[in-house]
Parts: sequence; structure tokens; C-alpha cells
Amino acid sequence: MRTTGKQCCLAATGVYQPSLRSPWLAAQDHYRCPQGEILTCQSRYKGNAASPAYRLYASEACGRCSHKDQCTRSAKGRRIKRYASDGAKDALRQKMQQPAAREHYVKRQGMVEPVFSHLRYQQGLNRFRRKGLAGVRVEFSLHALAYNLSRAVALFSSSTGRYLVFFRILTRLRRIPRVTSVSSAS
Repeated sequence: MRTTGKQCCLAATGVYQPSLRSPWLAAQDHYRCPQGEILTCQSRYKGNAASPAYRLYASEACGRCSHKDQCTRSAKGRRIKRYASDGAKDALRQKMQQPAAREHYVKRQGMVEPVFSHLRYQQGLNRFRRKGLAGVRVEFSLHALAYNLSRAVALFSSSTGRYLVFFRILTRLRRIPRVTSVSSAS
């Protein structure tokens, strides 16, 4: 049983913790609260351009539960919205339980995240200013080009960078097959 979904929770701490997750039981299509009650699908929202579709899970048992105050602040009891993207989030949570995946993510934090941080805080890319997919692609391409140029300038301006660039050029030249003179037989 996986522990995902918003938790109705007293769990181990005895403190109200709305952000924790209850077990989502995909085969039965319901959640189970820490007290063992089942939260079933009560309604569905189709969604629109402003907000995505979701399914609302709740239980009638919340009204008579002795742990309701620690579980939820709502008078109606614990209600959980399950969006279409929650399945992918559950899969990611499960994968991140593996040590190899966590190690890979730590490496990603050191390589990828600083790039997006630079784009956001140095170049001011908090949101796109162009409309349409084509405009957004052009705008992001320009930001990526500016970032790559700044990295190239920083690399080339350092003394070790000059050596590294020169070394890369030499290794590429060595890979190019040399043309030898061919004697023509007459």
C-alpha cells in the first residue's frame, strides 16, 4: 500500500498535518484515512481553461470521527481532490524512494537547476511575454543563446578556460581524417 494522497492525519505525531498523504488505492479507486475509513469518489469536476479537472473524494464517517479535529478543519470533513496528474506524481514519489534515483536527482540539482535560476533571476525570465507556441519558442531560444554565450565568455576569459578551448579544438582536428596525396598512375 502506497502512502500518497492528502492525509486525514494524526498519524504518529498527533498534530494536524494537512499536507501529508493518505493511501490511494488505485485498484479500488478510493483513499483510506488513518482511522481506516474509506473515502470514495463523491463528485467529478470536468475542468475548464482556468482550472484542471479533478475527482473529489470524501466520507460520511468524518462527522462522527473522534480524530476529526486533528485531521481537518473543514466542517464537512476531509475532502481530497485527485487530479489527472496525480498518477504521475505518485509514480515519481515511488521512484524517489530508491537511493539511485535520489542520487541522480542530487546531481541534477547541481547541473540543471542553476541554469533555470540564472534564467529567472539574472535574465528576468519569470514569464514569457510572447503569445503562442512559436513566440514562446523564439523567446526561450534567445534566452538560452544568451545563457550559452555568457558561459562561453566566462569559460574563455579564465586562463584554464583558454587552455580547455584550445584543447577541444585540437582534439577535434585530430579526429578529422587527413588527406594524403595520391599518386596517379599514368
